[in-house]
Amino acid sequence: MKLLLKQTLSGPAGAKHAGDEIDVDDAVTAAAMIEKGIAEAKTKKEHEALMKKAAEAKAEAAEREARVKAEREAERLKAKLSELYAEVVDTEAALSGVVLSDADRKKMIDALEKRER
Repeated sequence: MKLLLKQTLSGPAGAKHAGDEIDVDDAVTAAAMIEKGIAEAKTKKEHEALMKKAAEAKAEAAEREARVKAEREAERLKAKLSELYAEVVDTEAALSGVVLSDADRKKMIDALEKRER
């Protein structure tokens, strides 16, 4: 996206001055530069299109972030449920005075998990 600078920017690649045209890779960065008064779109139409594109990109990023967060929470809850199943099996065995082999313990936990599905 092409923007016109409203102020001078300098960095390792050199300096750009107010009035210079710069190329910005993504709409979110371009929108941020406009909102902060660093640059402006050439026309009102370009400004509106850029802001719309930036809003869409932000919404997509928020949706991806929410999906990842939900997946992480689901995995956390699944692990917690497995811990609870193990606790149930261990408590039942202790109350019954039974010593379970690892294989038997795992079978009982798996049976609880299958019953809940």
